[in-house]
Amino acid sequence: AGQLYVLAQRDLSRISVTSTALTIATTTYSAGDQVGTLFTFANAARTTGGGGTIVGITLIDSGDVLGAVDVAVFDSSVTLAADNAAFAISDADANKAVALIQLSGSVDIGSNRIAQATNLAVPYVCNGGTSLFGAVITRSNNAVFAANTDIQLVLYVERY
Repeated sequence: AGQLYVLAQRDLSRISVTSTALTIATTTYSAGDQVGTLFTFANAARTTGGGGTIVGITLIDSGDVLGAVDVAVFDSSVTLAADNAAFAISDADANKAVALIQLSGSVDIGSNRIAQATNLAVPYVCNGGTSLFGAVITRSNNAVFAANTDIQLVLYVERY
């Protein structure tokens, strides 16, 4: 009928970050403890102060340790507690929260575990840069990891 339909091209990005500071000593993690340090998801926005939508997240645990976890996502850097300590942030840092994504459990796939949330639609705007930041909170008691780099977080975003 002479009509033209245009579909917008999605700017879907996969941002993968590996942990750098997990407890590999003898002190186990308790429910509510922070797992690792702050994760930086670089280039979550195309331009400084830009934004998008979080559409999914995957946690890969090559230490085969974690169960249920929460991933807190922030629009700018925050100061976290230490690894393997009770998760705590200041009131000012709490105001930087974009989302708290619950990963209700992980699937044991041999010597690894994977947990994920899909079909998310969490809007965000990066505050003063192009990065988002994340923290992992365990919701169960866990053993220690074999290596500092046993956790990989993969954030899927659709950038505007």
